[in-house]
Amino acid sequence: MSKKQFKTESKKLLDLMIHSIYTHREIFLRELISNASDAINDDFKSCDAVVVVGASDVMNPAAREAEGTPIYGMPILNVDQAPEVIVCNFDLKPGYAGVENHIYSRKHGLRLLLGDAKDSLDTLISEL
Repeated sequence: MSKKQFKTESKKLLDLMIHSIYTHREIFLRELISNASDAINDDFKSCDAVVVVGASDVMNPAAREAEGTPIYGMPILNVDQAPEVIVCNFDLKPGYAGVENHIYSRKHGLRLLLGDAKDSLDTLISEL
């Protein structure tokens, strides 16, 4: 049996996947996060550290705690339950929902690497 390879841009492939199943991109992303959180959320408590790259709303504990906010009830990744959280994000501004993320003000077990995510990850890897 012969194998055939093809090249495609990942954005085009993702758009095709999204639009073949869902009519709204937001619904697809919510389902994707929900399935991911179901699979991994219990592991955050027992891991050593979590590295998060640019994901303010999808890791915001306000989704569990702050009734009346736009993200309340949204499935999130419970990274706040990890003992150490390393955040690579451009800045500390709230995500698209505009809800402040209190992980950013955590007193212990937080390392913020602000700026370009690629540069931040390169820095982090070089320190290992």
